[in-house]
Amino acid sequence: TIVNLPERLTQYREFPQSLGAVKKLGAAGDESAEIIEGNLAALAGITASTDDCRAIALLYFPQAGLSNDVLVRAYLNLTAAARSIYGRIPARIRIELAGVLSWSLMKRAAKRHADSDLQPGSDTLWRTARKYPGHPIVQLGCLAAAVASRFSSKRVQQVKEVVMPIVMRRLR
Repeated sequence: TIVNLPERLTQYREFPQSLGAVKKLGAAGDESAEIIEGNLAALAGITASTDDCRAIALLYFPQAGLSNDVLVRAYLNLTAAARSIYGRIPARIRIELAGVLSWSLMKRAAKRHADSDLQPGSDTLWRTARKYPGHPIVQLGCLAAAVASRFSSKRVQQVKEVVMPIVMRRLR
């Protein structure tokens, strides 16, 4: 039996390898932000703005033009959600979140480097690291992104694909 549902189901897939990523800066990003906003409220009891949820949805999309500060705020929101859900955040989750931050900062830095958008006065990874002295993961993420962005994206992706599964297996 087919039933008419009162709510629209997801139209776009949530992972980057899907065709939903093609419209991530438009309708798919809006849909992801809506899902994230609802999940943060329902699962973590956190009220986040639509812009903050959109930033979380677009962490891996440097074409969105998000600043380092917006990426860090998205990471801090995810960390707050994890703390609300778990109480004490498990090490494997901390490492995964640190990887999310580092990877998003690295992709942004690599895009800026490729676009030759390194203008004086623009925010840099070093300046961002100094803005968050009480958050060593932010500082390490900025350092990792600064180093990794000097290499090709393909090389960094290869290293990530080898290292992350090893780290995550050891933390189980």
